[in-house]
Amino acid sequence: MALSTAALALQQWLIMAAIARIEGPMALGYYTLAQAFATPASYLAWLAMRQQLLVSREDGASPADFMFLRIVVPLLLFALLPAFIGFYYASASLLAISLGVFAMKYAEGFFDLIYGRLQQTGQTRLVAMTSLSRCAVSFAAFAAIYAWSRNLPLALLVIAAIWLGLFILQRKRLWPFVDLRELAALSPARLMKRWRIVMHLTPLAVSLTVMSFTTTAPRFLLEHLFGAEELGYFAASYHFLALGSVVVSSLGHSLLPGLSKALKDGRQRSFWKQLFFPALLMQALSLIGVGLAWLIGSDILALVYGPRFAGYGNLLIWAAAVAGPLYGTALLTNGVHAAQMKRSLLGVQLVGLAVLVASTLLLAPRMGLPGGFVGILMGALAQALASVVQLIRFWRNHAGATPTPTPTPTPTP
Repeated sequence: MALSTAALALQQWLIMAAIARIEGPMALGYYTLAQAFATPASYLAWLAMRQQLLVSREDGASPADFMFLRIVVPLLLFALLPAFIGFYYASASLLAISLGVFAMKYAEGFFDLIYGRLQQTGQTRLVAMTSLSRCAVSFAAFAAIYAWSRNLPLALLVIAAIWLGLFILQRKRLWPFVDLRELAALSPARLMKRWRIVMHLTPLAVSLTVMSFTTTAPRFLLEHLFGAEELGYFAASYHFLALGSVVVSSLGHSLLPGLSKALKDGRQRSFWKQLFFPALLMQALSLIGVGLAWLIGSDILALVYGPRFAGYGNLLIWAAAVAGPLYGTALLTNGVHAAQMKRSLLGVQLVGLAVLVASTLLLAPRMGLPGGFVGILMGALAQALASVVQLIRFWRNHAGATPTPTPTPTPTP
């Protein structure tokens, strides 16, 4: 699963590097802004179906019901947001790039659902093989088309078309459970059943959407304050954080069984150790990252994104400094997941998001782009504190309970 997530993160990074080198920070800023819209929208439109499958609770839904909703719900939502982007920003370039990004997200949604089923049945090796091959083929095609045409929307649509084609070709092998006749059934009883599934899954989907705003909100705010070009420079350094989240996500998944067992057995000290030791390790690694960024940060940005980004090495230092608290917070939140405190989890995320937005709006006009990283830091610290408070409350009131762990999702960078 770590390989699968890493493949997608690496492809995203390569796309950003190609955009930066071929068209520069303005196009990278537009692409980053389009992703900021598409990522929360995908969490909402995908209805947390993968998370539902991972805890082996389908609640009467058939694979055909899940596939029907995966086809229809994103199609409706993804049609509305590009229309809003075109109207609000009045930029033909941004609109065209946004259409390409949303097409990619629509195609990616089918693999997200299939991977949930494969994880559920223990076929994680097949997930890794499919992800690696899909990303390799699609990026090779993207790079060839983009280098030849200098047309980013076209190159993004090529990725979406390849993903849809691979899904159609591999559907029977990857998810042979869908009966096409059942998929096309549109009787009132079937539609009502699917509507009840939507209502059942929406609360977790909303929670995941709020969570994703903690990574996308700074992009909206910085674009509003400084414009798309400056957002492009910020995104170049910020994406190093997204790459590190791959490791943190895998570590978080590995912690869940031990956290769940500690909760079941009432071993409070073991529970806190399993949460805090990895979080402290993240702080140590963050300090190493700060040192490296201070020494060679500008060289790294120039090597990856081109010489125009070399003057923004200080942003990479800020990104490294924020990494430790941000990753540590993500690991602490695993405790709230393991305790199945769904309402508390949403509250924790809202607290972190509110502090992030307020801090960024207050500090970015004074500090410039580094203010975006400080806002992320403040939001992470607030969320970490709120998570610890909720877990202390849980141990006081529910020690000895036996919750079922919910796998921690990772926002698309």
